Amino acid sequence: MIDLRSACAGDSERLADIGIRAWESAVPHWGEDTEKLRDHAHRAYRDFCADQWQTILVAQNGAAVVGWGARENMDHYISDLWVDPQYQGRGVGKRLLAALERTIAEAGFADVELETHARNTPTIGFYEAAGYRVVSRFIKYEPSLRKDIEKLSMRKTLRKPSAEHREP
Repeated sequence: MIDLRSACAGDSERLADIGIRAWESAVPHWGEDTEKLRDHAHRAYRDFCADQWQTILVAQNGAAVVGWGARENMDHYISDLWVDPQYQGRGVGKRLLAALERTIAEAGFADVELETHARNTPTIGFYEAAGYRVVSRFIKYEPSLRKDIEKLSMRKTLRKPSAEHREP
C-alpha cells in the first residue's frame, strides 16, 4: 500500500537517489547523452532535495520511499514528479499527482502547470491520460544540466473560474 507524507530533512539523500534513478531511466527516451549530463544531474538532484525538502511530498510503500513530487514555489506549478523505476506503472505517480493537484486546488488555484522534456513520450502520455494538455513547446536553458533543453509546458484545469472572475 502506498502512503503519502510530507518530506523531512532526513529524506533528502533517499529522495535525490530516486530522482537520479528515475532521470537515468527516462533519458534514453529523450535522445540525450546520459554520460555527458550525469554529473550535473546528480548534483542538481542532491542540491534540490537538500534545499527544497519542505516542498516535497513523499510516496512510501511500507518503510521504502518509492517516489516524490514537489511544488518548489508552493504555487500552481509542479516542479518535480519522480518515481523509482522499480515502482513505475504501479500507480505511485498517479497518487502523487492527484495529491499535488488537491493541494494546489485547496490553495485556491484554478489550474496546475508543469514542464517536461519535449521528447519524453512516456511521461507526456502519463500527463495527457491525467487530463493535461500541451500549451507550448520551447527551448529552455537548464542551469542544472548546463544546456538548452526542448521542453513542453502542460496545463490542467482543476475548476472553472467563479462567475466574478469570468470575462463578460
